[in-house]
Amino acid sequence: MKSNISDLMDRWPGPVPPLEDQPVADLDALRARTLEKVRAQGKRTKGRRVPRAVVLAAVLAACVVLAGAATGQLQAVLTRDWRHDTLVSSPEEAAADAARRAEETGENMAYGWINPNGDPPVPLEEMVEKARAKSASWDTGDCIGGTFGPLINQWTGPEVTDQTGAVWSRTIHGVEQGHSPLSALFPRKYTKYEYTARTPADLDTVLSGLVTPDTDWLTETFTAPDWANFYYRIYDSRQVLRGEVCHLLYTLPEGRYVQLSYGYAPGETFSSSYLMESHYDRAETYTSATGLEAVIRTKNGILWADTATPEFLLSLYGGYLTVEEAEAILDHISVELAPED
Repeated sequence: MKSNISDLMDRWPGPVPPLEDQPVADLDALRARTLEKVRAQGKRTKGRRVPRAVVLAAVLAACVVLAGAATGQLQAVLTRDWRHDTLVSSPEEAAADAARRAEETGENMAYGWINPNGDPPVPLEEMVEKARAKSASWDTGDCIGGTFGPLINQWTGPEVTDQTGAVWSRTIHGVEQGHSPLSALFPRKYTKYEYTARTPADLDTVLSGLVTPDTDWLTETFTAPDWANFYYRIYDSRQVLRGEVCHLLYTLPEGRYVQLSYGYAPGETFSSSYLMESHYDRAETYTSATGLEAVIRTKNGILWADTATPEFLLSLYGGYLTVEEAEAILDHISVELAPED
């Protein structure tokens, strides 16, 4: 069963105020220094690997990240090391490709498959209801979960900072607590800044700039249900960005729609998989006018379009959306990519 990006996280927003407005508590600093000393004396362990969708494959790369201390806005440049899922015509082709990658990297490559289910698209009314879940409970603790990057298992809040005007904001606190005595004593703490807006164009005012959807064109082409969007960013106790997520929903006549989602997690590694072309009604790769390399598939009225680097996932999930419409949307999405050599 194919998972879209919104299956990897909860469904709703968050940006960040100036970093100097969020000082690190003395206790957190003390804990951090203590952990540094402990780790320096201990054995180094491998970094955690995050599977993309439902399977594992080896992918290693990096992106350049600079945090603006004055504004709190992320300035990020992603590499053009595209890691979207790979279309193949047979299991033998997948095995041969995995062997080639293993030889190039010198690693024992594991690989897996993603197969579509036979279900029709989620009804439009249900999509809108889910997309509005955050805004509908903005001042409650009903929909405060969700993470992309660190595996945070406890959220508290929310602290509503604004619930007037076209853009709402709130702050939520999280804890990543492991099973060891040390992690129980020194749990990792995070802050999530969430936003939702009347329209995606309004939400555009608080995005970091890593991804820039052409909201003017999207608004002219589609309809955006009010308050059916969200954005959030997660910072650790040292004010280091750990995750960024955005979901936008657009609709068309006759119950059609598209959800545009992206997630960015600095330092993580998302794994790609193989896709059997014959399992889809239509499957192809596409390079957008803005330089995004994506794989697009359709099955029983559902459309998936995904583009990915090792730390970044962008996807379209469409209900009765055509491939040509998906291509046009990708042509109107810009991502901060490193220049080609």
